[in-house]
Amino acid sequence: MYEGGEPASHAVLAISAIGPDAKAALPLLENSLFTESNIVKQVHIAQAIWRLSRNTNLVFQFYRNALSGNPDDSRAMNAAFALIEIGPAAKITAPILAQLVNGITRSPGICANAAIALGAMDLANEAVIDALVRGIADTDLNVRAACARSLRKAQSASSLS
Repeated sequence: MYEGGEPASHAVLAISAIGPDAKAALPLLENSLFTESNIVKQVHIAQAIWRLSRNTNLVFQFYRNALSGNPDDSRAMNAAFALIEIGPAAKITAPILAQLVNGITRSPGICANAAIALGAMDLANEAVIDALVRGIADTDLNVRAACARSLRKAQSASSLS
C-alpha cells in the first residue's frame, strides 16, 4: 500500500514500465533519486532504476536509508512495499526489515509492509523467522496477518532447502 502520489510519480512509473528501451532516462533518474524532495516520487524513481538497470548498489543504498528514517516516515512504508517487487534480490535489506516488523515506534503500515517484503524474499533464516513469529503477536490485525503469511512462505522455503 502506497501513501501519496502525484502525476510526476506516475510519469516515472510509466518510464519504468517501458522497460529497457527507456534506459536513456537512467542518468536523470539516478541524479534525481537523492535530490527529489517528494517521498513517494523518490520511491518511484528507485523502482524505475531497478526495473531499467537492476542497479542494486544505488537502489539498495536508497532503500536502506529510507527504511532507517523517522518512525512515522511514509518513505519507509513505501520503500518496504517497493521491496516486495524486488523479492529475493533484496535480501541485503532483510536485517532492517526484520527490525521494522517488530518496531514498536513504527506505524502498522510499515510493520506489515516489512513483513510482506520479507515473505517475498523467500528467506528462512533465524532472524527473519523470529521477527515474523514475534509479529504474529502484534496488536494490529494487518501486521499479524502479514507476518503469518510471510512465516508460512519462510517455512516453505526452509523445507525446500
